[in-house]
Amino acid sequence: MISVSKALKLVSATALLICWLPAQASLIGQDVDIALVSVETPGSAPVFIGSDTLANPITVTVEEGSAEAVGFLDGFVTADIEANALGFIFPGGVVVQGEAMSLNEALGLGPQEFIGMLFANLSWGVDDPGMLVGFDNLQTNIAGFSESNVLFDSSNIAFNIADLVIDAGSFVIVELLVEHNADVIPEPSVLALFALALFGLRVSRKKA
Repeated sequence: MISVSKALKLVSATALLICWLPAQASLIGQDVDIALVSVETPGSAPVFIGSDTLANPITVTVEEGSAEAVGFLDGFVTADIEANALGFIFPGGVVVQGEAMSLNEALGLGPQEFIGMLFANLSWGVDDPGMLVGFDNLQTNIAGFSESNVLFDSSNIAFNIADLVIDAGSFVIVELLVEHNADVIPEPSVLALFALALFGLRVSRKKA
């Protein structure tokens, strides 16, 4: 049978370990702006593709559980957002008169610098919004799509599919790599765990 002293030491060690474990990036509970956009020339402002009601980004609050699905243009494209991953799918593809084609061809836009999905104003919390530093585990079934088609900065990520043929079910999804500010004040729950750890160590030492 384990002694009280050993039990307290075990609890203290566990609590301290939890306190020092790095926080996992999560978009749960945060607002994200999503849009299908086009940029004709480098440096120009993006043009939002869609009807008048979809001429601006859609803002969604990411919920816990299954991926947050947001349909654009009557289900033409759907954006999926999870705790630390995001992407999109074209359920019916880009098909005109039975032929799958690129968005450029379907929309008659001509050569474009960029056409694709934009996920903007990504944040992982109020006290520490985090900074997007990259992505990992790219998954796609779109021929010709590679890591070079993914553009990002500290709070935005976009997927360029301008000249790629989009068949039914075409999708892209990536995991997000995020850095957090180590100087951010710990949450009350973390402080409580730290206090419990210190208390346990103190009591175990007294008993020893």
